[in-house]
Amino acid sequence: MEEFSRKTDADPSEPGFFRGLFDQTRRASVDRWLADCGRFWWALIALNLRKTLFAARGRSGRWPCQSPSDSGLAWETTCEARALWNSPARFRRVCPILKKAPDGRWVCSVDTADVRPFWGRAAAWFGGAAIVLFVAGTILAFGYLRIVGYPVRLGSVAWPPSWHEVREARASYLFQKAELSLHADSDSPPAKK
Repeated sequence: MEEFSRKTDADPSEPGFFRGLFDQTRRASVDRWLADCGRFWWALIALNLRKTLFAARGRSGRWPCQSPSDSGLAWETTCEARALWNSPARFRRVCPILKKAPDGRWVCSVDTADVRPFWGRAAAWFGGAAIVLFVAGTILAFGYLRIVGYPVRLGSVAWPPSWHEVREARASYLFQKAELSLHADSDSPPAKK
């Protein structure tokens, strides 16, 4: 039994769709991407809040994102906030002032006094995500209701003031089902509306 399991585990040349899809390299890459995705949503709020507080204190005190051991000058100061990210280029979605220096290092492109928050960017990302989730949820709910058999319109599902129409469609659907069930044993067809 051990020989068989060792033999199948040790054969990387085995063809197959799932072996190529879920190999170690791809899983690690997906894990790193998911980790950065989680950091992204957190950094949109946390980093912008730290930068806002830094600006409110008159740009004094601890720097919000730059490495405290560096000079604080543009193109010389590394970004402390991106240190945990797997891909610094992904961090640029949060803070576009992070740039790649000619020597390959990721540095801040502005002096400490010019560091500012990017709340507009954060609002755009959160607003866009909310819209995408709303549209996806609406389409899924509409599809489910239509598959069940409710005679609903997409507008009734998407527009909250029209949600009473979903209840009316449900009542109509259940009434028709009950009427069909009631007249299933008799010869007379149900009355048409």
